[in-house]
Amino acid sequence: MRTPMNGILGMIELTAQATELGEVKENMAKAKSSGVYMLSLINDTLDLQRLENRKLQFSPQIIGEKDIVENLIEMVRPSAEQKGISLFLSKGNVALDGYVRLDPVRVKQIFANILSNAIKFTPEKGSIKIELERLGMEGTRSHDRISICDTGIGMSEDFLKNNLYKPYSQEQNEMTGQYAGSGLGLAITKNLVDLMGGRLEVQSRVGEGTTFTVYLDFEHVEGKTAERNLSAESKKRSAVQTALQGRHILICEDQPLNAEI
Repeated sequence: MRTPMNGILGMIELTAQATELGEVKENMAKAKSSGVYMLSLINDTLDLQRLENRKLQFSPQIIGEKDIVENLIEMVRPSAEQKGISLFLSKGNVALDGYVRLDPVRVKQIFANILSNAIKFTPEKGSIKIELERLGMEGTRSHDRISICDTGIGMSEDFLKNNLYKPYSQEQNEMTGQYAGSGLGLAITKNLVDLMGGRLEVQSRVGEGTTFTVYLDFEHVEGKTAERNLSAESKKRSAVQTALQGRHILICEDQPLNAEI
C-alpha cells in the first residue's frame, strides 16, 4: 500500500508547485489512479480477512444468466482490448436464457480475478477463451463447469504446488514488474469458491498458458417467478425514488474532510 500512497502524496506535492492548469489536471488524474488502486488493495485485504474468519455474508438475488455473463465480459473487455488480446466465449450446452439466484458481486469477483490475471500475464495479441458447460441438473440446481484458458506466460510446477493460493504470493517472471498486484486475488477466489461449495482447478505450463476451471452449482428460478420478483423490485425502487422527490436531506458527518467531499 506504500507505493500508491507515495504516488498520491507525490502528485499532491507536484500540484502545489504547478503553474499550468493542464499540469494540475494531469497530476490529479495520476493521484486518482493511485487512489483507486489503493482502495482495491484495502478492499481485497478486508475481504480476505472476512473470508478467513468466515464472516463474509452473501447477498443472493435473482438475475438473468445472460446478464451476469455479459456484464462480466464487458467489465474486463477494455483492459483486454488495450493489449490487443482476443476474448472468446464458448457457451457449449448452456443456453443462458434462464434466471439464477446468486450473489452477483461475489460471482463476478471470482471470475474477474481470474480474467484480470489472465489479461495481465498474457502478452499482446494473445487470446483468452471462456468455456461454459452444464454437467447436469438435480431439481432446480445445475452443476456447471466454467473454464478460462489463456495463452499467457504460464506458471511453474513448484509455484502451482506450493504458493498459488497463498496470500501476497506472486511468482517472479518477466512480466511481474510491469503490473502492480497484491497477490490476494487468487487467495480470495479460492476462498469464495470453497464457501460456495465449489471446486477450483488449474493447469499451467511455463511459456504455454494457464487454464483455470471452476466447478459451481447454481440455483435456477422459474421464468415467471423471476420476472414477478424483478418487477416487484423495480416497483420498490421507483416508490423510493418517488418518495424522495422534493425532499430536503440532512447528511451528518463527524469528519470535516468527509463532510466537505
